[in-house]
Amino acid sequence: TLFRSSMLMQNYVSPDTPKSITDLKPWLDSTALVVNYFSSLWGRYPFWQEKYGHCYIPSFTNMEHQTMTSTRFSSFTVLVHELAHQWFGNLVTCGTWKDLWLNESFATYAQYLGYAHFNGPASAAAYMQKVHENVLSEPGGSVYVTDTANWYRLFDGRLTYNKGAAVLHMLRHKIGNDSVFFGMMRTYLQRYAHGNATTEELLAHAQQYTDMPLDTFFRQWIYGEGYPTISTRWNQQGENLFLALAQTASVPASVALFDMEVPVRLFYAGGDTTHVLHLSRGAQGFTITCPHAVDSVV
Repeated sequence: TLFRSSMLMQNYVSPDTPKSITDLKPWLDSTALVVNYFSSLWGRYPFWQEKYGHCYIPSFTNMEHQTMTSTRFSSFTVLVHELAHQWFGNLVTCGTWKDLWLNESFATYAQYLGYAHFNGPASAAAYMQKVHENVLSEPGGSVYVTDTANWYRLFDGRLTYNKGAAVLHMLRHKIGNDSVFFGMMRTYLQRYAHGNATTEELLAHAQQYTDMPLDTFFRQWIYGEGYPTISTRWNQQGENLFLALAQTASVPASVALFDMEVPVRLFYAGGDTTHVLHLSRGAQGFTITCPHAVDSVV
């Protein structure tokens, strides 16, 4: 059996495209680097035996098609997002319109991964901060789509794109091991390659691969609406720090209480310490041993 070590990169530029070849060349030349990076995370670019490329057109749209993206724009974000769709959307397509986040949230999270890998952690953190600010700008809405007749809801940037991407970042943190997290994504793509997958199938696969119960996580963050706001009160007596956490859900009719791990950072002269606490009730008390005089808690 012969294996090719290269693939065709093919680009088309319309004479009506606002940008010249000189302007576009840096992005075109960067594409192969991103293909290689995503291949290292998710498995070899699915259509390597054919090609990948861009067709630049005078239109206000970006649309990935299998093996080629139609676009007017030239930016790192567009390059990364649409390329990621070759795996999440074209190799494995969402099973129903309700599961559209399996295409768009994964491609949006790929933007974070691209920033982290090519631009560094500060750039990635700034990007995720903007994602969070957008998600928190309104109290409600679920990642999972219920009103599939509404085009604007299907392609809602805050929910289908950004909230899903933020939740994937949370899932990565919850799993706590990048080899397991990316292994789960890679085997999910292998399992459903050249076919369709639903949210329930992703959940079942993730639980099986990680050997972790994730149904509550999906119920709260994918199917449920809103987010919690957490308030903190504390008092220290000697080395005992008494901490009271209380949460308020933004859409209690959907998710009354969030069951989750909350990192709590204790600041004191000369340093700080972080403790991860499991919050499972609306109001909950904890006792933490700390030999330092605590100045503040975040």
